Amino acid sequence: MNIHTTLKLFADDSLLYTSVTSSADQQNLQLDLNTLWSWSQTWQMPFNISKCKFLSITRKKSPLRTRYNIHGNQIEQVKCHTYLGVEISQDLRWTEHCNKVKSKAASSLGLLRRNLRPCAINTRALLYKSLVRPKLEYASSIWAPYTAENSHNLETIQRKAARFVTGNYDRYASVTGMMQNLKWDTLQTRRNLSTLTMFYKIHNNILRVPLPACIVPASTRTRSLHNFKYRQVSTKTMVYQNSFYIRSVPLWNLLPVQAVTATSAATFQEHALPVLRSSKY
Repeated sequence: MNIHTTLKLFADDSLLYTSVTSSADQQNLQLDLNTLWSWSQTWQMPFNISKCKFLSITRKKSPLRTRYNIHGNQIEQVKCHTYLGVEISQDLRWTEHCNKVKSKAASSLGLLRRNLRPCAINTRALLYKSLVRPKLEYASSIWAPYTAENSHNLETIQRKAARFVTGNYDRYASVTGMMQNLKWDTLQTRRNLSTLTMFYKIHNNILRVPLPACIVPASTRTRSLHNFKYRQVSTKTMVYQNSFYIRSVPLWNLLPVQAVTATSAATFQEHALPVLRSSKY
């Protein structure tokens, strides 16, 4: 299929995207939509046009505007849209996604609290880890919250879960103490570990994801815990500063040599976790 833009497929989801800096880019995108429609008709796999959405991601005050259509049917423009379970907004902030994650996790925790309170503490802990925490952490290496409010909202769910698991609802009891007794790390620490594990796999070519051009090795003359540091990238916006690669580099540079030279992801996590527990990030 000859198209000008980038096409990504996952199961029955299709994503078409490109950088639009001129009217020619807009025309190419529309031409590709026409091409995809023709392909779908040839192979009798029509798109559900009512589910097709158009999302423009930009920080410009006066961006190029146009309307796109599929077979004459205008595509609805939205401010945010869910793709593979992650809510992507037009400004690339994650508040909307964090709110949805919190709502889903709170609903699941509420179900456990209503129906499984008589269970043993180990069973309740297992249920939280199996049914609630995955909702708080799915793809979090990408959308990790960087505002105090969003981070606090997610931590609140785990703190409520600690009370549920221990059965201690005393208003004066220390929830932090409960979590320590349960040997639960904060969600922030777990997100950092997930982020660094992903970065470790990319660094070692375990995942075939190329590093962006801005992520380059640091000078070997810099003071370092290891010789595999990357140069930190200067940023002008909070969104960019907290994107995956830019956020990963300072954490990676803090790790001991035993972590960055580990021969497996499990060994890497074993050496990285103590550092992250004491890190300010």
